[in-house]
Amino acid sequence: MSQISFIDGLLSKSFLKRWLGIISFAVIYFLVIRPLRVHFVDLLFAFLDPLILEIESAALKKSATTIILMVSEQAIQNSQKIFEYTYAPTFNSFFLIGISGLWYINQHINTLKYLIYIHLFGWLLSSLFLLAGLVLDLDFWIGSDLITVYLVPVASMALVAIIFSNTRLKNK
Repeated sequence: MSQISFIDGLLSKSFLKRWLGIISFAVIYFLVIRPLRVHFVDLLFAFLDPLILEIESAALKKSATTIILMVSEQAIQNSQKIFEYTYAPTFNSFFLIGISGLWYINQHINTLKYLIYIHLFGWLLSSLFLLAGLVLDLDFWIGSDLITVYLVPVASMALVAIIFSNTRLKNK
């Protein structure tokens, strides 16, 4: 491969479209989506903290984009066991990685909507578990923890893998 054909490949419309799209998604993520997530967590923490303070065996911690519920239970011989459950709005770094991967694979806006649906549904479902944890029992926060820590990231990366394998099969 000569240097000229390599440079022509770098300057092709497809290559530029891929990388400009990925850079655009990263800029939008860090300048718009992540600050919105941080602001949402700040507001939610301000709302939840007084409610959790009334429960003597529970406390809240907060990071930039996550709220952590710490529940202590009395264990055998006066020792305490502390459980931590998280709640975080979706559209996290797995969204950025997923959207970048999907764009790099096929550059169709249509496939990106499935990733958005996964994150919206995950956010709705984890919020329902958060609400159930507030109204019914604190142990319902485990549902929110499982969804935000495991289900949404795995579903996001699985979608990228499925779209990639389908694209490879179509190209053969």
